[in-house]
Amino acid sequence: MQIAETIKVTSDDTARAAETAKQIARQASEATRLAADAEASLQAITEAGNRSVEASNEIATAMHQQGATSHSITQAVERIAQAADTNSHQAQHLLNEVRALESVAQDLEQSAASFRT
Repeated sequence: MQIAETIKVTSDDTARAAETAKQIARQASEATRLAADAEASLQAITEAGNRSVEASNEIATAMHQQGATSHSITQAVERIAQAADTNSHQAQHLLNEVRALESVAQDLEQSAASFRT
């Protein structure tokens, strides 16, 4: 009977060992699946981070271009203001010349009138 008991114990131990091996295999498979899920999640996070960096770079470039455009607009406005100032001075000078010519014309009319009388 002792051999039969030993065989039964050995058989039971073998069955438990086989079940434990199956459980370990299932756990290893689950761990592999979880690792794959974690890898996919990390990949998605990395891609989102890369998109954020690209968007930040695009924003920085746009801000630089906007700054350059603002500078160009400021320079153009300054040139327009200078041109307006120059035009104003020239118009004032022209007005003074016209008044001087009017005065000369009045003097000539008075001189001509004195010869007619």
